[in-house]
Amino acid sequence: MLIVKRLFTNLFIDGPIKFPVGDQLASAPVISFSESELWNNDDNKQNWILTAGKVQNLRVASEKLNGLEIPANTIFSFWKHIGKPSAGNGYVMGREIREGCMIPTIAGGLCQLSNALYDAALKANFEIIERHRHTQIVKGSLSENDLDATVKWNYIDLQFKSAYSFKIVIDFTVQNLLVQFRGVTNNTVLYPPANTQFKAVVLNDCYSCGNFDCHRNPAKDFTNESYSITTFILDEKWPEFDEYVKSTAKNIDYFIVPFSFNSTWSINRFTWDVNPDRHKTFSSIAFKRSISIRQLTILMPLCHPHI
Repeated sequence: MLIVKRLFTNLFIDGPIKFPVGDQLASAPVISFSESELWNNDDNKQNWILTAGKVQNLRVASEKLNGLEIPANTIFSFWKHIGKPSAGNGYVMGREIREGCMIPTIAGGLCQLSNALYDAALKANFEIIERHRHTQIVKGSLSENDLDATVKWNYIDLQFKSAYSFKIVIDFTVQNLLVQFRGVTNNTVLYPPANTQFKAVVLNDCYSCGNFDCHRNPAKDFTNESYSITTFILDEKWPEFDEYVKSTAKNIDYFIVPFSFNSTWSINRFTWDVNPDRHKTFSSIAFKRSISIRQLTILMPLCHPHI
């Protein structure tokens, strides 16, 4: 409903305008600058690939914004230019904060770009039209200094405007995301110096740089990572699943199983040999579902006589 409401507002009431890429301000001085790290030193082995996905999503989204020239006294909208962040538009699995939790999701990580844009807009003294904070502060991010701006397509947007025309320039190094605003104003601040050139590798990723000792490399040794408690939700016990659980589960983990091994209603293929002090069973639900599946199996030949 919130998506529909914002679509209606944008179409029929007071929607933002989409601006083209231009070159009139290409040589204008830098009036604002934001730099943020792409990689998190605290990532564990499981989170690393999601961070890599985030970096790819930032590349895809930045192509939509890099080079835009926004006229004076007009509103810039993040989602108006990014569009719907779907897999069909080139986005991959990344990470996002939802209801206070860090979860994997398609196009996850775009908030780092909106954070940088908001940070640069504040430094340039732009008027902030719409901005929303994250529900959780991420260590090492701009949210630690209240400089974050979360976005969610399309009803949680970042919008701002300037009293003078400005250009958005986005670049990447191996380590950082760089956002510049260029323009002409009475209070021009050259930061960094106008002649600064940021050099980036062509592919700009950990699979092409050749530095295998870097902590960002996918094959790095995560010997110092600290493991949290995992909950395994188990259904039918296939040999492959059973072997995986035995080789992966730790003594501190929990298990949700259909039947416990000493239950009256135990069924061999649904009975997992897990720590009795660390598991929870839902026998009645499992039994009901088992009956429902068998009823469906009986009805299928009636619906399809050729089976």
